[in-house]
Amino acid sequence: ALCMDHEAKQAMTLANLKRCMHTLRFLRNQHTERKKEHAGDKHDCLLCLSPLYDGDRAVLACGHSFHHTPCVERMLQRGGGVVVCPLRCAKRTKKEEIMIATDKRKDDGSKLKRPVKGSWGTKVDRLIGDVMDVRDKGEKSIIFSQWDDMLSIMEEALLSNKVTFVRPKSSKTIGRNIKHFQSADCSVLLLN
Repeated sequence: ALCMDHEAKQAMTLANLKRCMHTLRFLRNQHTERKKEHAGDKHDCLLCLSPLYDGDRAVLACGHSFHHTPCVERMLQRGGGVVVCPLRCAKRTKKEEIMIATDKRKDDGSKLKRPVKGSWGTKVDRLIGDVMDVRDKGEKSIIFSQWDDMLSIMEEALLSNKVTFVRPKSSKTIGRNIKHFQSADCSVLLLN
């Protein structure tokens, strides 16, 4: 019984090690891709040799990127729903494991996300982009959060992107701050 327990633990550990090795390979490939991007190198799809734009990038489990349409779709058709990386990684990627990197909005795919200055995390970046879109239409935004730290991050992101805002810090200043928000030069009210 002791031997069986040891063999089971060994099998689980080896499976975990294999998953970790695949994760490490993925992260190394992503690191290499990012270094190329920061160096100004343009990425090309290694299958069709056309420029690789974020709007149509499929990232396999090994971390290599190709055009989603038509390159990865063709590999999926040939492989019966599984892609083997053509760069000889020997890592098989199921259709549901393929990650799509896009700069299009999720709602209808018709409009590109607005570029935001700074890197605030995906949720804050998206929110700042949406606030800027609303501001450009001449509308105002109210952002609620129960966390003070989140509103502090929002303040920094709004300042970096030159979006005017007001954030009442106490009940004594809320009236004055709301009047300022109602004026033409303030587009965002931050509240908690």
